[in-house]
Amino acid sequence: MCIRHSADIGRALLDAASLAVFEISDRNFMLMPFDTRGTAEGAAAAAQDALAANVRLVIGPVFSAAVQAAAPLLLQAEVNTIALSNNQEVAEPGVYLAGLFPELQIDRVIGYAARRGARRIAALVPAGPFGRRAAETVRVSAAADSIDIVEIRAYGPPGDEIAEAVRIISDYETRRKALQEQRKTLKALEDEGSKRALKPLEILETLGPLPFDALLVAASGEDLVNAAAQLGNFDVDTKRSRLLGLSSWAAPNTGREPALVGGWYAVPPLDADDEFSLKYKWMYDSDPHPLGPATYDLVALAAILGSGDDGPQFDRAILTTETGFAGAGGLFRLRADGLSERRLEVREVLTNGSRVIDPARTSFEALSN
Repeated sequence: MCIRHSADIGRALLDAASLAVFEISDRNFMLMPFDTRGTAEGAAAAAQDALAANVRLVIGPVFSAAVQAAAPLLLQAEVNTIALSNNQEVAEPGVYLAGLFPELQIDRVIGYAARRGARRIAALVPAGPFGRRAAETVRVSAAADSIDIVEIRAYGPPGDEIAEAVRIISDYETRRKALQEQRKTLKALEDEGSKRALKPLEILETLGPLPFDALLVAASGEDLVNAAAQLGNFDVDTKRSRLLGLSSWAAPNTGREPALVGGWYAVPPLDADDEFSLKYKWMYDSDPHPLGPATYDLVALAAILGSGDDGPQFDRAILTTETGFAGAGGLFRLRADGLSERRLEVREVLTNGSRVIDPARTSFEALSN
């Protein structure tokens, strides 16, 4: 872990938290920051300092190792924690996670794709723990939506591994061979009809449909750019096979990659986030960290629950109310098991941004048939 990078994140999140205090809290509420120093040991020390200061609710840390180090101390003191990690393995009653889980994003976008007619899905996932989580979610979501899984392919850090993964998952060699054999057959016939049929094949690279009609690409940043390039290299027509992605696709430059235009991804409502972003920019003259809206929401929630005439209401029953809470990052609720749920919208990538194609639901009530 880069401690300097962690410090930058900490300052950005403290700015978001301070904005919530400035706007919402009253004299009965106090925000007290404690520095974890970007380490598990630092998180444990910060937890001890927080308990010594009689803190009633902890918001943070961000990283799962820090959550694991601080949680036992806080639980023993019966102080609830709302952490910003998205690693579900560190959640437990009293240690609630408010990070945006990839599982929620994948399940949401696959469910939408299924309703829009997807019946065969493949997935590209990074090697490692995150990729294993993504792969397992694809399996569970596909089964729930009656979608056949064609293949789930993991790739490593080297760029050539992404190329190899795309080549295999797209069945490129089979489709390439089918084109070559068709050309050979038509050339051997030498009649006018065969010559006319051969002409359009001259501009093709492969022949036959892709083995999937939806492809989840669990990548972001340079990996996403590389994957997009390889899709073209191996003749994956993204106008005929829908790409599915994660909230990281909300980056404004995603549509600069032609292969990604038209792709779908799940994300907390971006319009709800706009108001917070504008206020943050006005206050600090910079863009907020991606976790800024969640931090703002949690501190705002704490300020509301902690400012009543009857004293702070930070008990587990209040924190896990079934109706949830509406904030800058959209509707969310904390669950008794420590996990959280969010209402996500589905967006489509455009060349100059994105558009909503399936809005986020406005409550946690079950849909009626």
